[in-house]
Amino acid sequence: MELQGRIKKLELFGALVDLADGREGLLHLSQLERAAHGRSGVPPKIGDPVTVWVSKVDAVGGAVFLTLDKPVEVEWRDLAEGQVRRGKVVRVEQFGVFLDIGAEKPGLIHVRELTADRVEHANEVVKEGAELEVKVIGVDRKRRRLDLSVRALEAEMIQAVATDELPAVTAMGLLLSAAMANAESGSRGGKRERRAKKGVDAAREDLLQRTLAKHRT
Repeated sequence: MELQGRIKKLELFGALVDLADGREGLLHLSQLERAAHGRSGVPPKIGDPVTVWVSKVDAVGGAVFLTLDKPVEVEWRDLAEGQVRRGKVVRVEQFGVFLDIGAEKPGLIHVRELTADRVEHANEVVKEGAELEVKVIGVDRKRRRLDLSVRALEAEMIQAVATDELPAVTAMGLLLSAAMANAESGSRGGKRERRAKKGVDAAREDLLQRTLAKHRT
């Protein structure tokens, strides 16, 4: 679970952190050194805000051990081409953006996979912090590289609508229109009207069942 806190005290072994939920946690010295490296060599100081995760809770003493490393939510073995994932843009470069989907490393969306339009910089299309839904188009487990695409997902959705949903709606419309036309032409006769209504209900039920069966396969 992600927690917010502030560094309360610095010790030889690390730092004590006051957490927003009222608890106090320990951040090991190695974590502080890594944080300093990420801040151009400037170490965290007392009062600095930190975003941390609980790595362990001592069962006996109840001590809370913290980490600056976000836990991996998606393992590399679970990633595959064709999957649809959602994540947050964590870095924007001229050539593309890096999207955090919960894996060990962010995936790259090359600028050509962001939009079909010609742009000079990826920030013309998306900003840091934006949430995107993407399709996985490449997984290199050896190099820990993940390639993602917005355009591929959009193309897939457009194709699905064009070949599946719209024809289903059109078919429903045609069936109901035909049945209602029969009902209207026979509205003067009670028996013919009832038969037409049954025809509408039967047509609707038949199309519904065929559509559901298609989506189950």
